[in-house]
Amino acid sequence: MSNKFIVIGFYTKNTPYEEEIKIMANSCKKFNIEVKIHEYPSLNEWEHNLWIKPVFIMNMMYLHPNVDLLYLDSDAVICEYPILFDNFQYDMGCHLKDGKELLSGTIFLKNNNNTRCFVSNWHGMYLTFDGQFLAEQTALEYMVKNNLNKHNMSFFNLPATYAQIFDSMAHNGKPIIQQNQASRRFKCQIHS
Repeated sequence: MSNKFIVIGFYTKNTPYEEEIKIMANSCKKFNIEVKIHEYPSLNEWEHNLWIKPVFIMNMMYLHPNVDLLYLDSDAVICEYPILFDNFQYDMGCHLKDGKELLSGTIFLKNNNNTRCFVSNWHGMYLTFDGQFLAEQTALEYMVKNNLNKHNMSFFNLPATYAQIFDSMAHNGKPIIQQNQASRRFKCQIHS
C-alpha cells in the first residue's frame, strides 16, 4: 500500500462499534488504503467517548509522523477511492453541511506542526469557557471558523460526497465516503 495518507479510526470496547469498525476497515482494504484502528475503553457516556477523537488523532499524528491522516468515524464506509486526498494541498479538510454545520466524521489532516497544535487546542476545548460540556464536533466547528489563522492553517470544505450522511444527504449523489450514523441506532441501547 503506497497511498500518501492512511485512514485512522477508533472504537470503544464492548460496544456495537466493534462490528462497525470492521466494516469500515474492510472498505479501506478494498481500495488498498492502509488503515490503523485503535480500541479504547468506554467512558460510559456517549458524549464523553466522542472526546476520545482529538486525543486519538493527536496520538496517531505522533505515531505516524511521515504520513497524512484521514480520520473516519467507526461507522463510515469508503464507497469509491477518495482521489482528492492523493494530492491534497490544504492542512485540513472537513465538510460544512449547507455551508454551516461542520461534520466531523470525515477529517483529513496534513501531518505537520501547525495541524498538531490545532488538534491539541481542539482537545483543550473539552469544556466551554463557563465550564459546561461542549460537543467535540461543535468545538471543532468553532476552531475551524475562528482559529485557522491563529494556527497558520489552510482549510478546504470537502465535497458533500466525502462525508455523506446516508439518508439526509442522499440527494448529493453517489457517496465517496458514506457516514452511516450508527449512533442513532446505538445511543438508546448503550452509552458508547
